[in-house]
Amino acid sequence: MEIDFLRPLGAGSPTISLPPVDTTPGQDGLTNYRMEAADLKVGMPFALTIDYQRQTDALSISSLPVQAASTPGPDTPGHVSMTGILPWVLVGIGLLLIGAGIVGFVTWQRGSQMTKAIKRQKPRQQKEGEDEFIYCSQCGKRAQPGDVFCRTCGTRLKRAATD
Repeated sequence: MEIDFLRPLGAGSPTISLPPVDTTPGQDGLTNYRMEAADLKVGMPFALTIDYQRQTDALSISSLPVQAASTPGPDTPGHVSMTGILPWVLVGIGLLLIGAGIVGFVTWQRGSQMTKAIKRQKPRQQKEGEDEFIYCSQCGKRAQPGDVFCRTCGTRLKRAATD
């Protein structure tokens, strides 16, 4: 196992429980201590103690530049390109439009059939004692007594023969 420790600016020489293998100047004026712990087995406990004195609590490095380990490409896990998604989005939109067209056509046909059925209805037969109501044979609207033409569509009204 390899351990790297950067000594903060303004800190005296640290006391490290594991002697460093290498000490090199690090970035931004920090000193890098590299230690190696060899002969460690799985589950074996390991302890490392580092002590140093510093006069200030100010940060040694205000910010470090972040650099990607590698440039993401098409083989990067989690990468999604629009060229892979766009065909599926277009197919979905097309299916929605086709479905909406079918629903609209069926609704229009049913409305048309209902209109034809209403037009084909025979006028209601009048019973004795009922006021005389006449219905238009073309549009089915009720006419007022004495009307000769339908007030809605203008068709000549047919009168029932009276005995």
